[in-house]
Amino acid sequence: MRRWLTALVPTAAALGLLVPLASPAQAAPPDSELVLLWSRYNGVDEPHHIATLSCFPDPATGQHPDPVAACAALDAVDGQPSMLPDDARECTDEFDPVGILVIGTWGGAEVFYTEDFGNPCEAARGTAGVFDYA
Repeated sequence: MRRWLTALVPTAAALGLLVPLASPAQAAPPDSELVLLWSRYNGVDEPHHIATLSCFPDPATGQHPDPVAACAALDAVDGQPSMLPDDARECTDEFDPVGILVIGTWGGAEVFYTEDFGNPCEAARGTAGVFDYA
């Protein structure tokens, strides 16, 4: 937590201003819109799997099957897909490589991220479920 915020909390509490600040879930910052894409690398002409996310205003919207959960996961890492945690789901050792791509903006900052995974389950696991769609 930032030092100025740590110093501000006791003052805000003393003035009775903390109630509006203590909402359980904060919306993503304005201008937080992403396009997510994953694609298999198995040489078969399969379609790319694309989903959009608009994480502001609350509630999140988009073509992703669960935009609220996806935006919450991304918000927890300040919109940095590389920081998404592994969700520990079990995956098979099946070799069905996929590549993922995230492009867009988060809080007005440009986002561009790519990563390769051994199969679609590993992509979902390695991105806290954000890439759990097809």
